[in-house]
Amino acid sequence: MMMNFIPRCQLLVVFLASTVLTRPMSAFNFKFQVKRTLRMSNTPLKSVPSLIVFDLDNTLWTPELYQLRKLQRNNQYPVAHKDVKLFPAARDVINAIKKDPENKFSNTKFAVASRTKSVEWAHDLLDQFELRDLFHYVEIFPGNKKQHFRNLKEQSG
Repeated sequence: MMMNFIPRCQLLVVFLASTVLTRPMSAFNFKFQVKRTLRMSNTPLKSVPSLIVFDLDNTLWTPELYQLRKLQRNNQYPVAHKDVKLFPAARDVINAIKKDPENKFSNTKFAVASRTKSVEWAHDLLDQFELRDLFHYVEIFPGNKKQHFRNLKEQSG
């Protein structure tokens, strides 16, 4: 099956089985779905994604890193919570999954797929925001997102 891909989507939920299916979903809708799923205490889940992939720029945080050229010209790194801010909905989604009391997401892996040219900055910001440990797979390099997903499919099985 050919992997369909919608550029600039806010959040991709990836279900990996023998093929990859990507479905764009806004952070708000995903947050709603996560909360709804977590509230289903007596109902067995019919499906929980095996892999959730986040983009970085304008998905987890803002602004996009290329917009911080002034810092780059001054050989400075962006500072989390000052130059770059996490979106509140993104933080809520991450916290809801991390604090899942019923471990419904215990077998779900998390990944980052970002095609930024500011690779070192992106890695540094993941550390500054203390998000690094959440992600099982990190694909950050310029180029084509399709390659990120090919790599993720290969790495995650």
